[in-house]
Amino acid sequence: MHSIMETLLTTVALVVLVLVIAAVSRWVGKERSEGTGGRLLSVVVTLFLVIFAAVSLSASSQLAEGSGTTKLVLFLFLMVIAVLLRVSWAKAEVR
Repeated sequence: MHSIMETLLTTVALVVLVLVIAAVSRWVGKERSEGTGGRLLSVVVTLFLVIFAAVSLSASSQLAEGSGTTKLVLFLFLMVIAVLLRVSWAKAEVR
């Protein structure tokens, strides 16, 4: 039976993963519009994101089943990633 913390961590991991995918998609779109990126870049980035998604969700679900300290570290790590992504979006909007 999953605890509330495990469910919360899995949900947060999924949200952060979606944020990462959105940030990378924005970056690739920007590079393509500036003419520095190409189709190969899009394919490589998409492949990387699929691998990253599988590994990230697998790791977070395994860590969510661990001790309380492991859960806290995972939660803090995911929150730092989410904040960094949001800060990078804010900087991109200012430019």
